Amino acid sequence: MKFEKAYCEEINRCIDPYEARDLYFSNDSNYYMRKLTFLCPSEHCRVPLLQVAIYRKEKTKAKIHFRTKSLTNHIFSPKKCDYYYDVDQDFTNEVNAKKSNHKKKSVLPSEFLLIKPTQLMKSLRSVENTMNTNNNTINKVTRSKSIGSTTKGVSNVKTHYFEHIIDCYENNDPNTLKTQTLTINGKEKSYYSFFKKCEYFSDEEGLIYWGEVTKLKKYGKNYRIRFKKKAWINEKGLEITIYLNSDLIQSYNKKNQLLEVLEKLTTFNGEIRCYFVGVYPNIKKISDKGNDFEAVSVKIENLDHLVFRFDSVVEE
Repeated sequence: MKFEKAYCEEINRCIDPYEARDLYFSNDSNYYMRKLTFLCPSEHCRVPLLQVAIYRKEKTKAKIHFRTKSLTNHIFSPKKCDYYYDVDQDFTNEVNAKKSNHKKKSVLPSEFLLIKPTQLMKSLRSVENTMNTNNNTINKVTRSKSIGSTTKGVSNVKTHYFEHIIDCYENNDPNTLKTQTLTINGKEKSYYSFFKKCEYFSDEEGLIYWGEVTKLKKYGKNYRIRFKKKAWINEKGLEITIYLNSDLIQSYNKKNQLLEVLEKLTTFNGEIRCYFVGVYPNIKKISDKGNDFEAVSVKIENLDHLVFRFDSVVEE
């Protein structure tokens, strides 16, 4: 049985696999490179859970999650597990329950937050400290709306983990993606419509852009990412590139993991997909050895908004 949340002994609360992954790879985390203990989120159960692909540096299409070690653990727990379908000790019911739990659909987040809640709160507190009481009241109202109060009785599932959104896109069928809505920075569309092939970026701003990329090129401590397909602008094919400089990489809280992935990308021969959000490609004039030409440049400002996906597990 798969779980989208698990109780973490070390943290003493339930977390999702994306938070567990973030804690593991964040250089400034108290749990950096430390494998945590996960249990069933039901306080009546707490059987051990296994992590699946959470600690893998290079992400593939497989969605990260928690799962049980065995069905029996849940059936014979002292009290009924809140997260499991009704089960008794009859073998037939056990098998049916197992099938039912495997069919349970994942909940797709309804909103992707470009700013982490902790960053947002710090920013708002800084503003509040410099303003008078009346303005403080206004800011508090704005803050409550920004960090996700629900409206019209609709329960919103929010996430600031870009990998979570990519997993939902890659692991659901087109019909599901067309019926489930997603909001990013006030823009609301279906999951299906939010993802735009990078070569068609000029169709609309504020989307998630993606495409297959070639092997990365390394220039000293900097990296150049080139998309395989060109963007056709004014009947001209323009290369689409992302340039990651060393200063940006070194300031990233998951720089060690990122650097290992980037190094693998310089030699990996399989398919590499690249996704980015929060920035819009722009056309730049470039001079090289006396030759002037145009290219499409993507300036990544937040490395949490850049995700690479491999078509297979990279061998160590």
